[in-house]
Amino acid sequence: MQSAPLAATVKIAVPRQREHLGKPSAPGRPGLPAREAEVQLRYQEVALAAPETPALRGRPALRVWAILLQEKNPPPGATAVHWVLLTTLPVASRKQALKCLRWYCRRWRIEEWHRVLKSGCKILEHQHHDAATLLRAIALDAVIAWRIMLLGLLGREVPGLPAALVFDACECEVLALLTGKKTLVG
Repeated sequence: MQSAPLAATVKIAVPRQREHLGKPSAPGRPGLPAREAEVQLRYQEVALAAPETPALRGRPALRVWAILLQEKNPPPGATAVHWVLLTTLPVASRKQALKCLRWYCRRWRIEEWHRVLKSGCKILEHQHHDAATLLRAIALDAVIAWRIMLLGLLGREVPGLPAALVFDACECEVLALLTGKKTLVG
């Protein structure tokens, strides 16, 4: 991939990295703020050989497209971006490579949404006995997870945002009751 021609130099958003505490078997990592990384983009078609296992031995190589992103000058303390993206979609132009990169960069938000579904909404713990009931529960959880993500994003980006801009009056009253700030009137 290093020998593929340079297709573009682009800037991508790198999300903040949480601090990881060290363990006796592995060192910790300090938290890093979100940043913008300037990366070099290269792409080419590659062949992946089948594993040499009895079941797969002799199979032909799989033809895929690889996109290589490398950051040459990361900021101090940050790990350089070095991604190799593999796709079965044809990537025969700079435009197609950039399109795949945009899709991959959206992956963070999609993974966060799945995390909220699993840990916030406990979607894996549903005990419904028929598909229709399960489908309705998942549809509700999908909306709830989206709303939780929106609130988290707004809380980080605009922490002083008044609740009345996001919630209706009834929801604001319930929230006030839950936080003990006022009592229900009438």
